[in-house]
Amino acid sequence: MKYSWPLKFLLALCLLLPLAYSTHSFDEFATPKMAVFLCGSLLILAFVLYYVKGLRGLPRAMLAGAGIFLTVQIYQTFRLPYPPEGLFGAYGQSESLLVQFGFVALFFAGYLWIRTDRERNAFQETVIFAALLVSLFGIFQYYLGDPISREDVSRVKSLLGDPNSLGVYLVMVQPLLWWKILRETAPVRRRFFFGCCFLQSAVISLTFSRAAWAGLAFTFLWFASFQSRPYYKERGFWLRLSLILGFGVLSINLLRQSQLWPIILVGVILFGWSLWRKLYSQKQYFVHCLLVIFLLSIVAGQLLTVLKPSSYKNYNLSSRLNSFSQQKDSGRGLIWKSAWLAFRHAPWTGAGMGSFQDSFHRFESKEAVKHWGPDRDIRQVHNELLHYLATQGVVGLGSYLALLVPILMMSRRPLRTMPEGHEGIAALWSLIAGYLVFVQFAYALVHYSHLFWMSAGILVGYYYPAPDPIPPGPLSKRTAGWLFLALCIGLAFLSHNFYRSDVHYRKAFFGSRYRHFSRSFNHFRTTLRLAPWSYQYRYRYVYALIRAAARTRNAALARQHFRAAEDLLNSLSRSFPERYQVYNLFGYLYFQKLEFGKASLFYRKALRYFPENYGVYYRIVRAELLQGDRAAALAAYRAGAAIHPEAMKELLHSDKLKLSLKPF
Repeated sequence: MKYSWPLKFLLALCLLLPLAYSTHSFDEFATPKMAVFLCGSLLILAFVLYYVKGLRGLPRAMLAGAGIFLTVQIYQTFRLPYPPEGLFGAYGQSESLLVQFGFVALFFAGYLWIRTDRERNAFQETVIFAALLVSLFGIFQYYLGDPISREDVSRVKSLLGDPNSLGVYLVMVQPLLWWKILRETAPVRRRFFFGCCFLQSAVISLTFSRAAWAGLAFTFLWFASFQSRPYYKERGFWLRLSLILGFGVLSINLLRQSQLWPIILVGVILFGWSLWRKLYSQKQYFVHCLLVIFLLSIVAGQLLTVLKPSSYKNYNLSSRLNSFSQQKDSGRGLIWKSAWLAFRHAPWTGAGMGSFQDSFHRFESKEAVKHWGPDRDIRQVHNELLHYLATQGVVGLGSYLALLVPILMMSRRPLRTMPEGHEGIAALWSLIAGYLVFVQFAYALVHYSHLFWMSAGILVGYYYPAPDPIPPGPLSKRTAGWLFLALCIGLAFLSHNFYRSDVHYRKAFFGSRYRHFSRSFNHFRTTLRLAPWSYQYRYRYVYALIRAAARTRNAALARQHFRAAEDLLNSLSRSFPERYQVYNLFGYLYFQKLEFGKASLFYRKALRYFPENYGVYYRIVRAELLQGDRAAALAAYRAGAAIHPEAMKELLHSDKLKLSLKPF
């Protein structure tokens, strides 16, 4: 029996999306992955629409939840001042209307086309193979440096561009590996999958992602608690478990003294091997085997860190573990505080999809400004539920729960009542639960969220099987084939242009940084032609124009650049009327034109939307001093010093401005 074309597209997406090289720099995030995701998921959406009759097996509450969710997302997109930004995504991240449609399409596709044991096995092996390649490249990248960006890395990020994304992706693959191991009977293949589990666990430890570590622990405990046989009641279980955990904690603590690593290595290998030979052949001791693998992988990862050149060690296990006890949350608490204030400001419908960047600046506290500085942009809440509240209000969160809760509630049958051979249900539940825990401390990205939605569809298929065969749509196969071919060409063209825009943007960014302005402007114009909806592309183009005008000695060329920058800024202010960066850039434009009164006026307008930005206050000080208004400069300095006095004094000293501080 051949695989169906929709399943082939799903498997291709599972393979290509992790392997598309992701860059986490400048202003875009993972544009190559976004191009792959948009093309693949929207093609799968076309298949779902053609075979929509197959969804009749789903409960009405689940279908209604999907309809409510997509309706609210459409409303939240088109109520924005500039809807194309919400349609395509402002920064290449997952918060866009097309991505939300893609996630729902993947859920329905997992339900329709991954339903038999053969199809589930193909899904597992594809995901495991992709994770294996990602893990191998991550180890190579960690020890020898990134061969693509030619940079040394202190945390493994592999092809996903971000250690947290890599960590949660591998955590979500782990339950699929455990499922595969439990069902595998061939000894060689079983050992191979155990080796994959060991390698991925070592890479997870080298991401130094605390959220990924917590997610792995939660996923493991969830999977272990739903094993079909309650072997944890057998004699000696707790003794063996305590021995493994105690030896693991002792080894990790001793690893902090790098000179002891040869002794630790020998001890862990002997201990692990003796326990492995006793437990490996018995499935009821599977949890013990996984604990031994986790222990060995952590030690192997830390030994790799010990053997790594010292100049590359910016992270270590000790400091990351200590950060838990020291309650270092990387500023998440400050983000959540701003998000809560944004929700209280517009509790019912929020400000629209992708609006948290503006809300964060408007409600950012003094502590947050001191923590990150005045120019840091935070675009995600690092808590999925709170993010929906901050951007889309109660209506947006309610629509998301209307989609998610029926999926979980309709699949609530206890796993212990399921017949033997359904380890896959426990694995899928563990994957889903681990993801939902992780996104309460991070944010959803296409890097790994596609696995969640596909797995949710597969899980629902266990309880509510899709019809077999799936009845096709009203169109003939010939007509549907031609329409699908046209859709493939159109989506490929869109995704290719989406990727090309980022390539030209990077060339423009580097060119303007190194003052190759004429070449840079050509790339900027190409970028805006390919992606005219992007705020960040236009913003950076304006900034490059102002820098070029300020540095050229040709007065006519300077006036031309200033005029072009002013026109673009006027367009940006109409499309994004509440974004402080636009007015801050207006101030910079008029400051370079030596029109200090206008510069001060626009700087003050920027403070309406970011009142705690001491950097803008300092720019007002400079503008007022240069136009001779010392009293206004002192008042601006006083306001900035109330936020961060040390930073204001340092800025004043670095510019060598003469300003009497007696009033303070």
